[in-house]
Amino acid sequence: MRYKILSILVLTSLLTPMLDARKHDSKNKDCKSSECRPIVVTVRRVEKLLTFQLEGNKYLKKDMNYELAELKMEYGQRPVVAILEEGTLLTDVQLVPEMAVNAGFTDIRVYAAWPKTGHMAEVLFGPVVKLSNNPRQ
Repeated sequence: MRYKILSILVLTSLLTPMLDARKHDSKNKDCKSSECRPIVVTVRRVEKLLTFQLEGNKYLKKDMNYELAELKMEYGQRPVVAILEEGTLLTDVQLVPEMAVNAGFTDIRVYAAWPKTGHMAEVLFGPVVKLSNNPRQ
């Protein structure tokens, strides 16, 4: 009887840290609460060069793809926020969402920012509308 109690105590002391570690990993991998910090990517265009800034580090497009994939593997599902600064082109709107989708993220938001005025506006993607010169179509 004495050995059974001792073996149960030893076994539970060995298994308890493993169960706590599994709980901790599952909290980090799934982000459905408001405590979850988003991944913020700032896009700037200086002359013809497009740079992406993430956590204070600057990346080119190919490096940004890699970083987003690494963040997805490390943190799991997180919101991704792309902030396009004033000098970017309209065609640059789709770059960060495309990279984030390729990395496996699903909650992606894009904002246009005007640093001089301090204003931002969310860019919402709607359904595709057929363009025609004929007003009846």
